[in-house]
Amino acid sequence: ASIILVAGKPEPVQMVVVRRDTPNSSTGSTANPPVSGAPSKPQETAIQLQGSNWALTIAAPIPAAGSGSNTGTEPTAPAGMKVEQGKEITTSGAGFAPNSLISVYMFSIPILLGTVMTDATGSFTSTFPIPVNVAVGEHTLQINGLSTDNEIRSASIKITAVKAAPKAQSIKFTVTFKLNSAVVDAKNLNIIRSATKKVPAKMATATSIVGLVIIKTTTQVKRLSKLRAAAVINAMKKTGFKSTYKIVSVPNLTKNSLIDRKTDVTISWQPSTKG
Repeated sequence: ASIILVAGKPEPVQMVVVRRDTPNSSTGSTANPPVSGAPSKPQETAIQLQGSNWALTIAAPIPAAGSGSNTGTEPTAPAGMKVEQGKEITTSGAGFAPNSLISVYMFSIPILLGTVMTDATGSFTSTFPIPVNVAVGEHTLQINGLSTDNEIRSASIKITAVKAAPKAQSIKFTVTFKLNSAVVDAKNLNIIRSATKKVPAKMATATSIVGLVIIKTTTQVKRLSKLRAAAVINAMKKTGFKSTYKIVSVPNLTKNSLIDRKTDVTISWQPSTKG
């Protein structure tokens, strides 16, 4: 629930909770518009409060699927919002006293997230960090400022802090081929096996295979680089390593016989929060 007080007295307010794309700060439009015909994936949850002569919006990124928010689903309560440890919230408002101080707190143990000054029109926008060590669970976000009558206006909104998603992990290695060859020899097969064994079992992975291409290269050499990348993928599959594979070509490298004969591999995965 939300509580709005002006000079210590409750004030009626309309409240809407929406999931939306992240607005572009310079244009007000949404960033990264979806491809035509493709559904847009919401990037943040926003709580919009509308009073008689003022407005306030609090927005936060939808927690990642790997965080303690399960799968980044809709907040459990219509008046609530989930925020991830270490991420940021953005507050914006209008109809406050011009050139006055806005303070943003997080409770139950009082934490001052930050302050911002309104402009000459009584409007403001600012972003504040959520502490990385904030306790997981329900909290109150409180925004304090002055009304146009210079009376204290205080908005308190329930939010839920969730555990931050663990950082993505990765392993990189290089497979070097013999001149004009796309065969993964025994030495490089051992390199592949050693790398894949370092990936935690039953972990969903993405593997990027970079086939390097030199400047002014011929069609034949480009084809060879792709064959080498494909050979690495086949070798990894033969070891029983399951992944989503992607071949990437890197053009415009300086001519070098060793660079021309190698393929760089990156295996990345998102650790689980369980256990």
